[in-house]
Amino acid sequence: MANCVVCFADSVRMYPPSRRVGSVIAGCSSCGAHWLASHPNMHQQVDSLDQDHETFKTWNDRIRQETVSGAHREVLRRLQAYLPDGERSIFDVGAGGGGFLALARSSGFRPDGNDIAQGAVEVAKRQNDIDIRHGVLSDLNDVPPQDALTLWCVLAHVFEPDELMTEARDLLRPGGVIYLQTPRWYLMDRIGLAVHWASRGRWPRVT
Repeated sequence: MANCVVCFADSVRMYPPSRRVGSVIAGCSSCGAHWLASHPNMHQQVDSLDQDHETFKTWNDRIRQETVSGAHREVLRRLQAYLPDGERSIFDVGAGGGGFLALARSSGFRPDGNDIAQGAVEVAKRQNDIDIRHGVLSDLNDVPPQDALTLWCVLAHVFEPDELMTEARDLLRPGGVIYLQTPRWYLMDRIGLAVHWASRGRWPRVT
């Protein structure tokens, strides 16, 4: 067994690789931490999502919009308190269907964002009249400096989070604010990973 990246115990279990994208999840039986032990590069993920953008549209339609919108409104309120009055720009990394950016626009922000899924770009335009950029942050060379930058459940899905945070910070104006949210490990995650283990990676959409 390998050593845990959190508690350093020699109690790490590697789960079967996803047959769809090749990613491998590692878990520590000592402290309960889970992380991506290996992962396809971001450009491979873009290619995979572009080929399967109908999956994104289906997933977006199933989100509990009332719960999500409540969290979005609270974050926008907090960002407004931190930033000077006037028109504020905001960039949402991994903007998905653009729901958060639509709320930001109605709260007086000038919205911008990106997503690696072509389906996200299409849903954001069709459902929210939001134009988001298609591609990874490092490939977007024409993004102007931003007053605020948000990452909703993005950091857990990238293999090089330090690089992403550096790129995000570089987009901020002096005095700008970054808000990020990352998921906790819940019972449903354990169930999904157990199914993934039992199927030897044949059911990657469970995880």
